[in-house]
Amino acid sequence: MSALERAASTPPPDPRTLAAGGAGRVESVPSLERAAPTPAPQSHGRTASVFTPAPEALGRGLPLDIAVLRYPRIANFTDADPLASEPDVRLRYVTNAREWGEPDAVLLPGSKNTAEDLAFLRASGLEAKLLSYGERGGRIVGICGGYQMLGRRLLDPDGVESAVRETTGLGLLPTETTFAADKRTERVAGSAVGGFLGSGAEWPLAGYEIHMGRTTVGADRAAQPFRLRLEREPEGAAESHSDGAMSADGRVWGTYVHDIFRNDGLRRAWLDDIRGDKGLPPSDAVQSFAERRERAFDRLADHARRHLDMARIYRIIHKEAVSDDERDSD
Repeated sequence: MSALERAASTPPPDPRTLAAGGAGRVESVPSLERAAPTPAPQSHGRTASVFTPAPEALGRGLPLDIAVLRYPRIANFTDADPLASEPDVRLRYVTNAREWGEPDAVLLPGSKNTAEDLAFLRASGLEAKLLSYGERGGRIVGICGGYQMLGRRLLDPDGVESAVRETTGLGLLPTETTFAADKRTERVAGSAVGGFLGSGAEWPLAGYEIHMGRTTVGADRAAQPFRLRLEREPEGAAESHSDGAMSADGRVWGTYVHDIFRNDGLRRAWLDDIRGDKGLPPSDAVQSFAERRERAFDRLADHARRHLDMARIYRIIHKEAVSDDERDSD
């Protein structure tokens, strides 16, 4: 069995089980055994992550249905959290063709191994679903590894990411990606240029890049919808660069910018375009995801304070001794 065949047959992990066993490992540390564990916070009656409800609870009955492709080596899937926070969005994770449904938009998130996750999409039937959906004018977004998959070819001549030297992409964008040993890790800021999302507006954005591939776009430079600079550089700095690619009708686009949907105006404009597809008016509310995230952290901190011996934890942090008598007193 080849590496790609093994990859394609590997089921993706369930994000809800990734931390399983963590409480037991914490309890095995003598200094922490009486300070933990604490019961998980609840959302809609189910165990929740900090920002997002459990997948079964993500907005049944809401007008916008957004599917996130969950492949085995999914990375940075928190890029979808701001979408889940919107009051008109049902966000769901799709693992196979049977779960496809009738999405209003599809998100391809990052990947720790793009070629092998692309093989999984093909073996699972999701590639066929995605290509058919794209032919019918579906809205598709790829971020980082997902953006690379949307292109025509992925080249790995030095075996940086996998043993597969060349992989045919999904062909939904006019791009080609070559993997290199050096990893780009930068915080970036900039804007979505005029024409993105069917308007002349330039939506401000900020986020970060972390990738090993270098992606080139066809001769039509207008197909690149984002103009970025390093966040540490002043606005208007000469050292700016184009990012991403977009189909001629704007319904398929990709970018290397993680956290792109944390930009409230851009996120809401994209969702309102989807609402327009369904004959719905634009939403009259733009939520601040940053404020929602801070409230979520505050709730998590309050929950921890109610259930943990914080005085003991602070003493451990500051390397103060915890006596045997105190340890046994619990």
